[in-house]
Amino acid sequence: MDEDFAIKTLRRFATGKKLPTAQLQHLEESGFICATDDGKHHLTTHGALTLRKGTL
Repeated sequence: MDEDFAIKTLRRFATGKKLPTAQLQHLEESGFICATDDGKHHLTTHGALTLRKGTL
């Protein structure tokens, strides 16, 4: 996933849009989000900094 696509996907995630499972899995494997034991996904520090970098 290139950086521009990752930022667009993170924006969609941050606004609460539904993402396909494959995109969620890729964001998790890249360290942008993490999954909890109950199946919820949360933005990581790396994901937040990448998202912030894309908005500057």
